[in-house]
Amino acid sequence: MICPTCDRLFCTVRKASRLQCPGGKTTDICGCCPVCAKQVGDPCGGEWNYLGKCDVGLYCKASTVSIHAPILFQDIKPVEVPKGGIAEGTCVQFTVKYHYYAKVAC
Repeated sequence: MICPTCDRLFCTVRKASRLQCPGGKTTDICGCCPVCAKQVGDPCGGEWNYLGKCDVGLYCKASTVSIHAPILFQDIKPVEVPKGGIAEGTCVQFTVKYHYYAKVAC
């Protein structure tokens, strides 16, 4: 994908301040203009992240695969990753499992 330089795109500070996002903001496919970050359940990823990027604390869980792409292991199943981006998917929350250990006095 070829993007023009950011100074050639029409995205202004004024446009950024008008964005009404339910979460955070990120940049567009070219990395120049501000856009709303995707939220839980929103489509995301795709080649060059054309469907958008997930908000902080979320990741794009692949739901489709492309042919002739490198393989990435996610959730113990191989998921093909298209050149320049990730497989199309849905934004989901990171799940962290905590393990607590009791300190035993000897």
